[in-house]
Amino acid sequence: MKINTTNDLPIEMFIPRDVNLPIPIFEEENMTTVIPPRRGTLKINRQFFIYYVNITQVNPNLTVSIHFELKPMERNISYFIIYKLDQVPAYNSTHQSFNETKMFCHENLTDEMNYYKYYIDNVKTEGYKSLFIGIRELGEKEKCSIDVLPQITDQPYGFLKNYFVRIYSSGCYYLNKRGYWTSDGMKVNTIWHFLFAI
Repeated sequence: MKINTTNDLPIEMFIPRDVNLPIPIFEEENMTTVIPPRRGTLKINRQFFIYYVNITQVNPNLTVSIHFELKPMERNISYFIIYKLDQVPAYNSTHQSFNETKMFCHENLTDEMNYYKYYIDNVKTEGYKSLFIGIRELGEKEKCSIDVLPQITDQPYGFLKNYFVRIYSSGCYYLNKRGYWTSDGMKVNTIWHFLFAI
């Protein structure tokens, strides 16, 4: 049966996560021992601690979504997150190069949700091979706002407190008419909510 859909009028499905597939545990990052880059290094990549994620797919018809979750050891710390696909992101006086940013403001943490979540859907990662996520701790004098980017700085990153982090991928695939697995026309949302527009 043929069903016509569009991005504005997709078919929406809720598929529960397989409980037999465990989500990775949080790993502690001992950031207080990390030595920030020296002043003589290039400005382009010394404002953030960078995480590299390989998103290359053996099957080019498949796409993945990325979950980045951070649990601070102290609830009063906020963070600035930045990412770029296939390149190291930058946000300083000479370079502003990134796909998206996110502010993790400590006021948004609750007893029920005591960690920050950042989600990059499979439509955004399609066709890319790598993801670089940069993180820096906001200083006490920096205002944390989900609507406004922080002030540009050329200072190398530094962390006063450690945190826990986990990064994992998710996806949803189907067999096409030729019997090949694909994710074409499918967008995976954060709550395992799938939108079909094929």
